[in-house]
Amino acid sequence: VDTEILHLTNMLGAVDYATYADPTLLLRPRDDRLDGLKAPEDIIVLKWTSRLMHEQIQFNAKIPLTNVKPPAEIEVELSRVQNFTGDMKGLYVLTSVLKVIYRRQHFNCDEAIAFTLGEWTVAVIAERLRSYNCPDYLVGHIEYATEGIVHGDIMYCILSFLFCECPESLRPHHCPWQEAIASLDDAKAAWDTIRHGWVELQTPFDMTTLAGFTPDTTNVQAIVAAKDALQNAVQMVQYACAARATNLQIYTCIWKRIHSKALDVLLVRVHSDLPFQMINRREAREKAAYTTVDTIKLSKILQIDITNESPKIEAILSDHYENLQRIFEYYAASEVGDAGSMSLDEFYHFLKDCKLISKSLSLAYVKKIFSSINQGEDEDDSDPFNPDMEFTANEFIQALICVAERRFNTKSSSLCQRVKRCLTDFVLTNACRASMDLFHSEMNAPACKAVFQNNQSTLEIIYRRYAGKSSLNVDGFMIFLQDYEFIPDSLTNSDVQNIFTKIQQNDDETEGFTTGEGTHDSALELTFTEFTEAVGAVALYDNPNMFVPIPERLEQFLALLNAKSASILNN
Repeated sequence: VDTEILHLTNMLGAVDYATYADPTLLLRPRDDRLDGLKAPEDIIVLKWTSRLMHEQIQFNAKIPLTNVKPPAEIEVELSRVQNFTGDMKGLYVLTSVLKVIYRRQHFNCDEAIAFTLGEWTVAVIAERLRSYNCPDYLVGHIEYATEGIVHGDIMYCILSFLFCECPESLRPHHCPWQEAIASLDDAKAAWDTIRHGWVELQTPFDMTTLAGFTPDTTNVQAIVAAKDALQNAVQMVQYACAARATNLQIYTCIWKRIHSKALDVLLVRVHSDLPFQMINRREAREKAAYTTVDTIKLSKILQIDITNESPKIEAILSDHYENLQRIFEYYAASEVGDAGSMSLDEFYHFLKDCKLISKSLSLAYVKKIFSSINQGEDEDDSDPFNPDMEFTANEFIQALICVAERRFNTKSSSLCQRVKRCLTDFVLTNACRASMDLFHSEMNAPACKAVFQNNQSTLEIIYRRYAGKSSLNVDGFMIFLQDYEFIPDSLTNSDVQNIFTKIQQNDDETEGFTTGEGTHDSALELTFTEFTEAVGAVALYDNPNMFVPIPERLEQFLALLNAKSASILNN
């Protein structure tokens, strides 16, 4: 018994809890260990950063830390930071990570807590990094960063370094093998009780010491209970150590991958003298929501195999990704309820605006689509961020494909052709019509008209300069925005497409206009009145702060336009 207990004690003591790293803390509710191993290195580092950032937020809010969390909180915890540029908020996220690591290394002692309460300067951040032997090359980028803005690849390397050098950052808040320790302590206590009732011979078989000895009266049930306690301790310790060993193996594999990836990223700078472009996972995740087709679910709902059509449909969705995102966000926030999801009423409102409701696409069928897509998931594997009986962005896309299949169901057209027609002829042409009506009324309000009137001479000069012989076409409008550096500072080509399409006073489809390097139809033109409205739209893109009145934003923008015109128009 003593040997067994000593062996179990040594098994538990083989790993120091202070430096134990548990990579399963980076798994989402539906992930397993294999998912953690397969995840790209930058995603692992982003999850790790998000988790520490979440811990710092909880610390600031004085929320107790716990190992057991609801799925929704885990999703939030691992999603706070999704890129190494904008989400870093300068040095704020890095500072939060360093503060959490410092407290963890000192087990949240009062001195450590006091040190992490105040604001940290760049010098303090650099000092903390050097205390972990972070390479001077990386620390130098922090010290000389302009307004705390660091290239994404450098930030990735710094966070990767901290991930590898500070395993305590993945230490659970409570020891995972604490229950095994408790069961072993129970076994020790049970056998100590038995031991006190026995007399141990110093010399084996020395009968002389038994003179006047009282026969042992140990309760047999106590011995059985002690034996059961020891067996339970053996099972608990073996299970805890096996799980711990698996986690350590996974952490070692991840550690090596992240270390190697960071070196590869730095080598790009060495060989090309240019920063390595890190993937913006936030944009990729948002885009995937609007461009991914759920082949299995749709095949079941539509009762046809769409495996071959899915890649073509996804390509069409990718071409219109930004417009689809804008449309979903507009209708999702159009009525009372969650602004990030679309209710049945909001979806039906969208279909009516797009003129898609017909005999073949009745309200009854819309309800059927809505119910089928929402109830298609297993309740035990549900997404905590997927509201009950409301569309997420991806479900909205799946529903749109179902609508296209039903509304334009002809034998001569494939599903991808129906989806394309649905988008180009109906959705992009008619969606957000109420928003445009509101925009037109805002631009024609007395306050905005007064601003335009005060700047009419400048607007007329700009219009004549870029209009050519008659009115302003797409090419001239694009050149105007590029000359004044509104592209790409304030707008993308897709934004320009959206403005030009919506400002047109007729309902003709603006075919031929493509983003990127593609061509566009130069026959589409803006009158001077439409041009002023387009300028108003650009002003709202330039300053999207809805808490600033539109006339004030418009006046600020036109003042900027006047300032730029002084140098541009004189050249």
